Formats: sequence, C-alpha cells, structure tokens
Amino acid sequence: MSFLKNKLHNIQNSGDDEKKKWLVILSGISMVIVILAWIFYMNNFVMKATPLQADEKVEMDIGFWQVFKTGLSVIENRSSEKIKTGFNYMLDKIPMFGKNSVTIENPK
Repeated sequence: MSFLKNKLHNIQNSGDDEKKKWLVILSGISMVIVILAWIFYMNNFVMKATPLQADEKVEMDIGFWQVFKTGLSVIENRSSEKIKTGFNYMLDKIPMFGKNSVTIENPK
C-alpha cells in the first residue's frame, strides 16, 4: 500500500508532461476494463438469455420509422400536457392574460 501512496505522491509532485502521460495510461486501462466487463456481461447474460430453437423464426417487423413515430407521439403527448399546464398557470397568476375587459364610462 505504501508503494501506491509513494507512486501517487511522485506523480502529484511531477511536471505536467508526466501527469498527462499517467492520465493517458490510466484512462486507457480504465477503458479496457470497462469494455471487457461489457463484453463479459453481453456474453454471459444477454446472449444466453433466450436461446432460439432451430425451427423457431424471429420476426423483426418493428422498423426504425415505427419506433421514431412512436417516440414522437410520446414526446408530443408529454410536451402538450406541460404546455397546457404552464399556460393555465400563467392565466391564473397573471390576470391581464386571458381576460379581456372593456370599461365604458359615461362622460360627465
């Protein structure tokens, strides 16, 4: 443990070029670890989750445009509700919006 502390202390006290070198090295190692963990997860849990039988057919009727259209309709529904709620809030809080009034006075 003291070796690691000494190494980190040496890196902290070194110049910017040395720090950048260690940043690149440790970032690369971290990326490799994450990618290997992802591959391990995909191989052990996702790919083996539902094995297909030899005579079983996979139907892929869902296309990009169908998913895109469904996503747009969900966004439209959510945003229209928020716009309606915000507009109603504005009408309640600011009385000059949404209420037209005309005052006619009789000249004296």
